[in-house]
Amino acid sequence: MAPPAPDEGPRPAPGAATQQASDRLFASLRNAALQTSDSILALQRRTEERLRESEQRYRYLSEAINTQLFSTTAEGRLDFINQAVVRYLGVELAEIARDWRVFVHPDDRVHVKQMIRSTLLSSAPAEVEFRLRRHDGEYRHHVLRVSPTHDDAGNLLRWYGSVFDVEDLKRAESATLKATQ
Repeated sequence: MAPPAPDEGPRPAPGAATQQASDRLFASLRNAALQTSDSILALQRRTEERLRESEQRYRYLSEAINTQLFSTTAEGRLDFINQAVVRYLGVELAEIARDWRVFVHPDDRVHVKQMIRSTLLSSAPAEVEFRLRRHDGEYRHHVLRVSPTHDDAGNLLRWYGSVFDVEDLKRAESATLKATQ
């Protein structure tokens, strides 16, 4: 027969032991949740910082080149232009977004409008040549190129484009053609 157990003091009621275990478990879960929350917040801050850095790089690059760049929503609403566009046209985004067609030569507007409509419907990259009015009123030949972006499901997200002044090239081609005739 085993000797009697030494007196360990008053034994907790059966429910008290369960409560203590429950309290310890709750404290452990709470600490884990707080650590997880801190980790998620730290990850979110790092992700937001990387996004800001990426956007800043995009802005710096778009301003560092003299090519006219723009972006539109999936529906074709202009929502970004770089400073090359502002310098060339002499107006800010709000004015261009209100009605960009006023900068297109009147004889080219129907052609450009048809190309844009067709491109929006097809969601395919496109290129069109037309005359664009500079801030000083001179119309010069340009090539506009647009490319769509899509999400993983194939839904159109937005358009990115560039506009190149090709007037000097067209004049050189014309001069070369005249010289060879």
